[in-house]
Amino acid sequence: MKAAWLSLPWFHALVVEAVQDCKVTPKSPRWPSPSDWEQLNRTISGKLLNPLPPASVCHRNEPNFNPSQCVVVSTQWNSSVFHADDPLSVDWPNFNNDSCLPDPDAPCNKDGFPIFVVNATSASDVQSAVNFSRQRNVRLVIKATGHDVLGRSTGSSSLSIWTHYMRGITFNKNFQPQGCSSPLGLSSATIAAGMQMGEIYAAAAQQNLTVVGGDVPTVGVIGLLTGGGYGPLSSTYGLAADAALEFDIVTADGKLLTVNECQHTDLFFALRGGSAGTFGVVTSVTVRTFPNLSITTHVLTINATADSEAFWDTTALIHSDLPRLADGGLSGQYFILPNSSSAAGARVLGSQAASLQLGPGRGIISWALNIMNQPAAAANGLVEPLLQQLKNSTWSSQISIETETQEFQDFSSYADVFDGLQVVGVDGLIGGRFLDKKALSRNKVDIKEALKATITPAGGIILGEMLMGKGVWDAQPRGGDNAVSKAWRSAITNTLIPVGWAPLDARQKELVTSELTNKNMAALRRLAPHTGVYLNECDPMEPNFQNSFWGDKYGKLLQIKQTYDPQGVFFCHPCVGSEFWIMRPDGQLCKI
Repeated sequence: MKAAWLSLPWFHALVVEAVQDCKVTPKSPRWPSPSDWEQLNRTISGKLLNPLPPASVCHRNEPNFNPSQCVVVSTQWNSSVFHADDPLSVDWPNFNNDSCLPDPDAPCNKDGFPIFVVNATSASDVQSAVNFSRQRNVRLVIKATGHDVLGRSTGSSSLSIWTHYMRGITFNKNFQPQGCSSPLGLSSATIAAGMQMGEIYAAAAQQNLTVVGGDVPTVGVIGLLTGGGYGPLSSTYGLAADAALEFDIVTADGKLLTVNECQHTDLFFALRGGSAGTFGVVTSVTVRTFPNLSITTHVLTINATADSEAFWDTTALIHSDLPRLADGGLSGQYFILPNSSSAAGARVLGSQAASLQLGPGRGIISWALNIMNQPAAAANGLVEPLLQQLKNSTWSSQISIETETQEFQDFSSYADVFDGLQVVGVDGLIGGRFLDKKALSRNKVDIKEALKATITPAGGIILGEMLMGKGVWDAQPRGGDNAVSKAWRSAITNTLIPVGWAPLDARQKELVTSELTNKNMAALRRLAPHTGVYLNECDPMEPNFQNSFWGDKYGKLLQIKQTYDPQGVFFCHPCVGSEFWIMRPDGQLCKI
């Protein structure tokens, strides 16, 4: 009888958890009982959800099968708004292991999703969820919008805190942080954790103000800011993390702390660039607001034969001139598309492909670069030397160049026109690396070959985020230094390599993800070995992520993590302290 008892699967699971210090799963004997979950639900006034994946309506074996609703889900599957509004779903389904797609012929289960979701609307809801997770050793994840290219806002066998309905924004003309003896003399906005950048911009515009944030309106403010956060205004006003003045945060012990330059200064350092989902659950943030400004946008499009030497020589020449353009005050985004007929071309050009009359097999380089509070003549004057170099090049007859300028009276009118490039509802990853003046001053052949090596059939495009400029380089954040890497302070552009694969194709996924890390991004690491990466836009398998994300600040961040979360209540990967955990093949999270 004793031998039979010892062989029970649950006893084996109990031993594994005890020895390895693992988070419990529904298969664990220590998984909370139904009465435990019901008690949590009562504590938070009925806000505990046990939702099915949204695409389950497409699957006959699921209890909520509904063909007409499946049409709705399928139609909205590529919308960030749809995924943000769902308690489980995230923008890229590979982070849920493609567990339930809107394809009736694909499998559907909840294995890649959180089991329960706390629909938090207050800090006390968050505190209850954190306490429950800590006391019962349940994995905890945090989702605001699900717009995270590293998959940090989801996790299997977990309890999720969904902050989407923590709403509100208030403005203050002379903010005084809690615990400080006097006001700062700065205007500010206090923003709840569920707010997205588009609605924050709109609220600020009503005050004739603006804030630093991303260019995708559905991005959540907390994930953006705690990762550093850049956008169209960063070249003037710095990073989103540089503008943070105060946080309200629930830490691993369930306490609600107010963090700023006068109290809990170590956490104030960490939250400004140390990543979301690591040190606690931020329930609100107060940021500096700034005067509105006019924007002039210079739009350039270069057309060449697909993947030709002329195309790549042009690409290298443009990159070598980016430091001069950035020094002059231009900032913005660009893309390098070697072949307009590729899958990447279809995603980038979309419905514009026909109107552009490009024909098959074209290579396209396009940018939209901004200059603040200056007229079109200033932007044109900065770009003209580059245009002359291109016109005088030995390959000038093999390219065509078109330019135009657009002037916007304020940031709101600019944001209505220019929206960040995003493709969601598909399987994919993105790699990224900063290129600084040193890297871009190398031989043009080196630049060309490095950029060519990033192109693969799985990707096929280079995205450039030249959003730093003097506002980032010369930033002086309140309260002293913050956690963002020093590499930000010299970066000219962030070079991004998106890749994708067919859902549920394990072999293709393995090949594509390996190539991203070991070929595409390796080429950029060789070109710029001394820089780093933006932790919100990077390959989850970035080698030595601690140094790439934070440089010499990692040691301090790890110490802060161990001070405020010694048990590892908060886990995400790749995040501070995640190297001490491992995900077992069955999805269970265990300490190493």
